[in-house]
Amino acid sequence: MTMSQTTENYLVDLGKEVLALAEEAQQKAEMPANDFQRGRRAAFYEVLTLMKQQAQAFGLDEEAIALKGVNLESLL
Repeated sequence: MTMSQTTENYLVDLGKEVLALAEEAQQKAEMPANDFQRGRRAAFYEVLTLMKQQAQAFGLDEEAIALKGVNLESLL
């Protein structure tokens, strides 16, 4: 099965957008008394981890979801 260009673009954009939101939550979580952002950061970590796992399960390179070389543990 081959992916269409639209599908490829969607996966790359989704990976980039979710990662950007996670990085934003990471920055806000470091502010004092921001439990909501810490929870949000943890949720994004779970979503991005799932994206990486599913990509691997479907035989996709992490580059296909714009997460190649991304250290997700840095979000925690």
